[in-house]
Amino acid sequence: MTSEAQRARDRKRYLRNRDAIKAATAAWALKNKEKADFSKRAWNLKHKKTPQQLARWYELKKARYHADGDYRDRVLAANRHYRKTKPENYRKHSRLQYAKRRAWKLGAASNPRSIKVFVEVVRVKEFAVCYYCERLVPGKEVHFDHIVPLSKGGAHSIENLCVSCPHCNQTKLNKPIHEWMKLGQQLLNL
Repeated sequence: MTSEAQRARDRKRYLRNRDAIKAATAAWALKNKEKADFSKRAWNLKHKKTPQQLARWYELKKARYHADGDYRDRVLAANRHYRKTKPENYRKHSRLQYAKRRAWKLGAASNPRSIKVFVEVVRVKEFAVCYYCERLVPGKEVHFDHIVPLSKGGAHSIENLCVSCPHCNQTKLNKPIHEWMKLGQQLLNL
């Protein structure tokens, strides 16, 4: 057994030479792939937790978080701080996450990666044309609307999304187009 002093010395040496040690370990793992895989498997088998151990660990962690009465307050404070310091990221990600979660809950088909690219491309443009009223809308004020609403079985995909002005998006809500559209308005047949 190693003594506490020896462990402390080894730890200090590791911290001083961390990058070199990691590089040497990675180089060894590339040269000795079979040995590295074997040692990973052996470590995983030795340290693998049983389902009972995992359940016990989860319950202890849950009890510790809930025993601390202000845990919820700390999480909410951290969220408020993130919203204040990075409002552009929060708005962009929260809207996409919210739509993705709604689609998932409603069982609608979803393609979040392509939607993210579509949203970024439209937002970069100086102006976009509203699908419903054909007004020019500044790229930063554009809303994205589901042509067939998620609540009516529409998919959360590019094929079902359109660019709209805030007014059209907020008045249409979750109505089908034929109920919402104005007299004389021409739209694509879906």
